[in-house]
Amino acid sequence: MNDKLVVDGANGVGGAKLQILHKLLNVLDIEVRNSSEDEGVLNDGVGADYVQKEKVAPRGFGSKDAGISTT
Repeated sequence: MNDKLVVDGANGVGGAKLQILHKLLNVLDIEVRNSSEDEGVLNDGVGADYVQKEKVAPRGFGSKDAGISTT
């Protein structure tokens, strides 16, 4: 069982806020990728809409992530 939560922040403010929440709730193993702190453009090559439309993994995700649960 994998107890890690991996989140695509889509380069939005939610990713940065989730990193703050992770520090407060240190009992959860959360990894935020594509947070706004990565200096990426909002939803450019990331996010749920990108994945749905392009049928590819978002930037920062790849074959090494196969089989893990992501949000």
